[in-house]
Amino acid sequence: MRQIKTLRADHPSVLPQAAREPSSARRPQSTGYCDGAARPRPRHQLQPHRRCGQEGVVSLSGHVPSLLERSEAERAAGKVRGVRAIINGISVDLPGQSRTSDETLAQRAYSRLNSNSAIPKGRLHLAINDGVVTVHGDVDWPFQLHDALKDLHRLSGVREVRSDVEIRPPVKAERVQDKIRQAIGQIAPLDAQRIFVAAEGSEVVLTGAVTSWHEKEMAESAAWCVPGVVKVTNNIMVL
Repeated sequence: MRQIKTLRADHPSVLPQAAREPSSARRPQSTGYCDGAARPRPRHQLQPHRRCGQEGVVSLSGHVPSLLERSEAERAAGKVRGVRAIINGISVDLPGQSRTSDETLAQRAYSRLNSNSAIPKGRLHLAINDGVVTVHGDVDWPFQLHDALKDLHRLSGVREVRSDVEIRPPVKAERVQDKIRQAIGQIAPLDAQRIFVAAEGSEVVLTGAVTSWHEKEMAESAAWCVPGVVKVTNNIMVL
């Protein structure tokens, strides 16, 4: 197994390509300081970490002024040859001038999410405490959750982002209808044809009429068997 050396974030193997180019090849950038002094770069220490005799696990430690830099350090470590797993212990310490109230952060976060057309409106809710953002709710597809978390990571003032979001693909009424017909079609084919399904998102509404309470319950059970269904409203009448 390859031995992983101790690396710092300014080591050539973990620096972005632009940072490895000669200074003359890069466009000069403003430092933000009146005297032109270079801004201090955060130092992320990459330490070899072993557990149960397994090599290739790297532990990151140190402090950075933004969550984005914490994520970038993790991605850089993942590009080092031989790394199999990363323990990211880097903490985000916001400078005094960068601290944002939770109320302001909430407004910025909701504005950022609402401006992204790929994220479903009104289905994600945020809980913010001391710069730690927890996302609740549900989305239809994994890429929507990925976009939401990426947008929140880029917000200044965010110290950490946690996800409690569920991925619930939209339910197709045709699939529910097929399940119901399979369930009761053998014993009451005519009743199966008189059951109607309306699906919106992950919620299903059953209407129509059957000749027994047992068939009504079978139809509801069949609807629950369709992946993605989280609510079934059974308005089927028993004649």
